Amino acid sequence: MVLTVSMGISGQEPGLKDKRITIQMTDKPLITVFARLMYKYDVAIGFEESDLDRDHRHYEFETNVPSTDESKVMYGGDKEYSHQHSSALGTKPRKNLITVNFKDAKLEQVMDEIVKQMQNYDWRISDDVVNIFPIRGRDERLKKLLDIKVRDFAVGMGADVGSIQAQLMLFLPEFKKFVTENKLEADTGRLTFNFSERILPDGMRFHDKTFKELLNAITKSKRGGWIIKIKKHESKPDKEFIEILI
Repeated sequence: MVLTVSMGISGQEPGLKDKRITIQMTDKPLITVFARLMYKYDVAIGFEESDLDRDHRHYEFETNVPSTDESKVMYGGDKEYSHQHSSALGTKPRKNLITVNFKDAKLEQVMDEIVKQMQNYDWRISDDVVNIFPIRGRDERLKKLLDIKVRDFAVGMGADVGSIQAQLMLFLPEFKKFVTENKLEADTGRLTFNFSERILPDGMRFHDKTFKELLNAITKSKRGGWIIKIKKHESKPDKEFIEILI
């Protein structure tokens, strides 16, 4: 039996959950819904995928915000961001579409409705980031990884946002150890962000955080979101890969 808690209530910090949101969309892919929250309302979102959704990519979304003035004008208002703008999502999903109809509502209400339609998840606000996590089909290895303590993580001044993923997956000792101990492979080839060229003029450095706290801290700094999942690879069906999009 799975014990669930009331969505959006437990362990939240004041402030973000009360942000006022207007969003009216019918049968849209998650990428479009989350883009509105991230681009117009500056809501940061972290997503841990359930194993029950491993066979589709309908819950992938762009994890970075627009970097050019033109993109900011285009998507900073009410213009819908389509899956067609994302090389990550591919063809339009025919299932798992989201409908939301809110005017000047609290973010808490909006997230409750979105996550309810995603079916296998709950959510809470941690470190001023919306964290969505499985209540069904949770991979215990991901839970273990997110709880691992990371001593130090840094990205130098002048690096671009796209370099963060490689820094995490190729050079972070705690992550490399986890992958080896759990007989996983790291999929570092998914550098398909539309907005990954944005420069981090001040870089970033974090100490003594859990891996989830680190993902949240990075995301709060760079804006946008993060996604973590374990999946099978088409070219290596006998292998399991861990993927981080950030």
